[in-house]
Amino acid sequence: MKIFKSVDVMIQLNLIVFGVIIGVLNPNYAIYSYFIVGGWQLLSCVIHGVFPGHYNSVQARKYYLLALLILILLLLDIIDCLWFIRMVLLQGQKQLV
Repeated sequence: MKIFKSVDVMIQLNLIVFGVIIGVLNPNYAIYSYFIVGGWQLLSCVIHGVFPGHYNSVQARKYYLLALLILILLLLDIIDCLWFIRMVLLQGQKQLV
C-alpha cells in the first residue's frame, strides 16, 4: 500500500499540473480537469477503503469515506428522481399530442 500511496500522490500532482496547463492554454477545457482529478480521488478513496493497509489511518478518514459514500448515494438518488420526473413529463407530453 505504501507504493500505491506514493504513485497516487505523483499521479494527482501530475493531473493537477496538467489541468492547470490546459486551463491556461484553453480556459474552455479547464472544467474537465476538476472532473478528472476528482474522479481519480474518488478511485483512490475506494481503493483505500477496500484495501486498508498498514498506514496511519485516523478516525477522520473513516468519517470522510462515510460522508463521501452518503454524498454519492444522495447524488445518485437525486439523479434518479430527476430522471423519473423527466420520464413522467415526457409521458404527459405524448398524451397531449
